[in-house]
Amino acid sequence: MRVKGISLKVTLDFVKQNYPDRLEEWISSLSDLSRESYSKPLMISDWYPIEITLESRRKIAELFFNGDYDKCAWEIGRFSADSVLKGIYKAFIKVASTSFVIGRASKIIAAYYENAELEVLESTPSTVKIKINNFPASDSMFELSICGWIEFALEKVGSKEIKINKICSLSDGDSFSEYHISWI
Repeated sequence: MRVKGISLKVTLDFVKQNYPDRLEEWISSLSDLSRESYSKPLMISDWYPIEITLESRRKIAELFFNGDYDKCAWEIGRFSADSVLKGIYKAFIKVASTSFVIGRASKIIAAYYENAELEVLESTPSTVKIKINNFPASDSMFELSICGWIEFALEKVGSKEIKINKICSLSDGDSFSEYHISWI
């Protein structure tokens, strides 16, 4: 599987914004392929091997989150949502419904991850059930970054007490991932 360059850019921008004095330490800790990718201009619409994103985010977790991969993934997802929602969606987010936000999540996942799908299975005014298919099953960091993205986006439209519960997961060996999300 491959990821769009925007995924690498978000990862790089996360380090630049949150750990600017340790940027070079992070880059030098990466493999040759990853280091080379981050050392030249990233083409946000080009496809890159997903291993670059996984390795770079794992290094962020090790260096800046005391090895807490889950927290790191969640925070990068939130950061990614913040980046996207400041851009072209800024005007929409002010008047958006939660349905709009979840709909955007399904389009954004497809834009970031080759062949990935996020499907809304059920939706009510205060809950949604989503299913993720065709996603990198080997690591929960990708799924958790999507959860962080959704949480931040729902906060931006005014949702409170957001709860995201994993029902099943590709990274746990299931055939798909399912999350139930609720808010008030």
